[in-house]
Amino acid sequence: NVTVGSVTYEPSPSSGSSYPGKLINVKFSPVIYYVPITLTNSQASATPSPFQQMITVDSDNYAKYEASGLQNVEFSTAPGGQGTVLDAWIESGNSNTSTSTVYWIKLLNDIPADGSSTIYMNFMPYNVMSSSGPTGEAPQLSSTYAQYDDGASVFNNYWNFAGNTLPSPWVTAGSGETVTVNNGVTISTSTSAWGGIWTTTSYEYNPQAVIADFYGYMSAFTTSTFTASFGYEDTSDSSGIHTLFGIWDSNTGTGYGLGNQNGSNQAVTSLGTQSTNTLYVFSLWRSASSSYASVNYATPVSLSTDFLSETETPLQVEGIGPTLYLQWVRTRAYSPNGVMPSVSIGSLQHT
Repeated sequence: NVTVGSVTYEPSPSSGSSYPGKLINVKFSPVIYYVPITLTNSQASATPSPFQQMITVDSDNYAKYEASGLQNVEFSTAPGGQGTVLDAWIESGNSNTSTSTVYWIKLLNDIPADGSSTIYMNFMPYNVMSSSGPTGEAPQLSSTYAQYDDGASVFNNYWNFAGNTLPSPWVTAGSGETVTVNNGVTISTSTSAWGGIWTTTSYEYNPQAVIADFYGYMSAFTTSTFTASFGYEDTSDSSGIHTLFGIWDSNTGTGYGLGNQNGSNQAVTSLGTQSTNTLYVFSLWRSASSSYASVNYATPVSLSTDFLSETETPLQVEGIGPTLYLQWVRTRAYSPNGVMPSVSIGSLQHT
């Protein structure tokens, strides 16, 4: 047999023939172009494995190689589509004219402490986007809600509230809520009784091991402390007032805050100025000594966690007065010290 590149031929049937013989093995990459992406972990500990890495891409730079909705983009561990194809999810900017497309990539191996790893963004000659991956997108980005939403394949836990019923393990809680699920969930709350949704004590999550992200909003801000919350709740305390850690009304009437409460103890710090009825990504996590939160991945604020020492608590969204809306909720791996590895995008390569 004769191998030329990655093509193998049987010997020519007769001496001197101008034909090389029967083609018996062809290996080729469907990738036409690819771009190396180097991820650098500047922290003294490795990232978890698996790990969700956020990457922001100027898709307009590669518009001539991309489908209009980025349906032909996938990621792999080796150049030119070789290696392992990685699950990915587009959070925003799903257009080849977007200058800021946000991808989340599920890395199967850790990035070493003070080390780096390289993955590859591949441009395929055909669509790869589907509801099961390898590349999908947030539910509201598709013409049919959640048509290409593969978030469950990318994140530790993920809910998009598709359809008309609450997905397991979410259930209603309290007595002052009206919950409407319709490709997203709307929680209308009473001004006289708390109510909302939560994952119950059978489904608890560790805020020291994962980051919880809520994509949603509340309908009104007030100067009262804590009229609504996106976050964690612990019902085991005996005070009658649950322990809470989450995103609250910041008590300024102009935006959200990071808040903690246990019984009569309460603290909140502002996350800046935001608008009501406007979707934001709220991120929550904590260490042994401090809790952290950010809005749309801005520089996080911190607060003492004296009121919440639990490492396994349910997720909750509840209020007393405002209407709350959720598009999706997820948990993802905690990056070392809360610092996402930096991203360096290389030059376009032809396969």
